[in-house]
Amino acid sequence: MLHDWRRNISFDTQGGLAQAGLPCAILLCGLLCSSLSREALAWSSVGAAIIVLGSFVFATRWPKKSDPMLVFTVSNLVAVGWIMLERLDPSLALKQTIWIVLGVAGRALAPDSLLGVFRGRWGMWMAAACALTLQLAVFLIGTEKHGAKNWVIIGSFSTQPGEFSRLFLILFLSALFCRYRNWLRVDLRMPRYRLPHRSIFVMILIWGLVEVTFVAQKDLGMALLTGLVFLAMLYVATGRFDVIALCLALGGVGSALAYASFPHVRERFVAWLDPFSDPLGTGYQSVQALYAVASGGLWGRGLARGEPDLIPAASTDFMTAALSEEFGWVGLVAIMMLLALLVARAFQLSLTTNDEFSSFLAFGLGTSFAAQIFLVTGGCLRLLPLTGLTLPFLSYGGSSLMASFFAMILLEKLQLEGGTVDER
Repeated sequence: MLHDWRRNISFDTQGGLAQAGLPCAILLCGLLCSSLSREALAWSSVGAAIIVLGSFVFATRWPKKSDPMLVFTVSNLVAVGWIMLERLDPSLALKQTIWIVLGVAGRALAPDSLLGVFRGRWGMWMAAACALTLQLAVFLIGTEKHGAKNWVIIGSFSTQPGEFSRLFLILFLSALFCRYRNWLRVDLRMPRYRLPHRSIFVMILIWGLVEVTFVAQKDLGMALLTGLVFLAMLYVATGRFDVIALCLALGGVGSALAYASFPHVRERFVAWLDPFSDPLGTGYQSVQALYAVASGGLWGRGLARGEPDLIPAASTDFMTAALSEEFGWVGLVAIMMLLALLVARAFQLSLTTNDEFSSFLAFGLGTSFAAQIFLVTGGCLRLLPLTGLTLPFLSYGGSSLMASFFAMILLEKLQLEGGTVDER
């Protein structure tokens, strides 16, 4: 028994160090460059850097059955994000360190049977119950921030349950489509005196309740992201373009109602169309982000040589602009390529897994990452209105980071079940 335990935690030393080498180098070089811009280096930053570095090495060593592509991609994204936070505000980097350690520990301790919990009928209902419970908690004990009531604050601890509700909804839809996909493909014109299959009502009810709660909380960015993921998964499961077109039309009507009902939505729309019409008011965030991107140019101003702290919410909503100013378009494209690798890996797992539940889940997680990256980057570059979302693994925020780690854990378990792990 002891022999089996040692065999399970053994690892390839060269492979582990190769995966950890680049993020550790980014971390140390970034900390050195950031410290040169200050009179003295904060010892708290040194301690946090040591902890994060140890987390990277630990992540490549445990567990043995892991996805090298996911580990490499996520480790580098977390390293870049931590360095930018340390450069913007060392106190935020110190807090982010705690969430990084918790995320890495959760990945190491997650059982291989995690996905089995959500498979089947009872797993489907459990995922739906988790999503609805989290949304209900926001209504009962939620706190409003920046115009949206999507925070739960207990003492010094704060979280956004919507980040996890989205993942549980993806788990629910994956189990539902796996079980009732053939029924969902039926024509909208049912025989006389006969209602559609109950699976259609279940799908609309659960997704509709979660979506309505997002809108009621004024968390329209998360509502948009959840809606896009739902439509993509529905199309893949059914191939019904007519249903998707109908949903898009209803979404357009809902967007018009949101524009008429919520003042902050109108402000964001006006700031998107012409931010320079009120550069010190509603357009201030967009204007500062555009200035930051322009000043970065092709190669960037260099780490700790720019002024991304002038951008409101640079550590959360506008991390893309902060990265572009200091690393330039070249650095931003490199970071976007890492994010693209994350999405591509999820889609690859969707095509190579052995069962429909795993395929739907991997596709849903990959679509969620892709839509989130597109909405955040488009908002910073003024391609889209601002949504208030964050970049996965890069922006500050415990809820966002832990939800991203949870999605990574699910993808790794999918790979393990698919039998694609290198059994060395």
